[in-house]
Amino acid sequence: MSSKTVPQPSRHIWQRPGWPTFAFDAEAIASGRQGHEVVHYTAPASDQVAGETAKFLACLMQPAPAIQLIQPHHPKRLSHPSMGLSRQLLMVRSAYYDALSLAQRGTLDVTPWVQWFVQTFTQSCVQSQAVVKQALDKARFRLRASSLALNARQNKVLNGLLEAGSPELGGGFLGGMSAEKYSKITDASKATATRDLVDLLSKGLLKVEGVGKATRYALDVPGWGQPAAAN
Repeated sequence: MSSKTVPQPSRHIWQRPGWPTFAFDAEAIASGRQGHEVVHYTAPASDQVAGETAKFLACLMQPAPAIQLIQPHHPKRLSHPSMGLSRQLLMVRSAYYDALSLAQRGTLDVTPWVQWFVQTFTQSCVQSQAVVKQALDKARFRLRASSLALNARQNKVLNGLLEAGSPELGGGFLGGMSAEKYSKITDASKATATRDLVDLLSKGLLKVEGVGKATRYALDVPGWGQPAAAN
């Protein structure tokens, strides 16, 4: 899926062989290989924006359902893909294009599109809050860890666990941390790995589940659960 802005220095209509004809300065949301594109939406040209805006404002003053005049966006053009609504639209890209195509056909009732967009926007807000919370959780954890006497091996493992992120956001160190994994990551003996992990546990930086070979460690961060077990 691509979003294309068509520049036109000297004419009001621009056409590329095999492509639909676009008005000057128009932006289109299209998919498909070159020469076989499917245009899902074409925005009004820049010289039409003022008139279309006036129509939209007039619709807002009417009791009847407003005609859909709000321009849809290509997910990759909204913002950086790690941010809010753009991130959410990328995650549900297929559903977004389906909703967009449906909204461009049929009646002038925009209710289904508005409902879908509001639900998606709400999900993006919840997701953004979780991302911000995770960043704050990591900062608080690093601040807490910096006040304790840790060796290089422990810092390396803690940084790796932090980078893996929260299981609630789809992250987490797969299967949790074990003495065997710790040993491989730090090139330490299993006995040293066990001592390091027990030390981190006693300092409140890790929490533990299981016993024996099933013992698994995870960051002791409020709200963070144990990562999923490895298959």
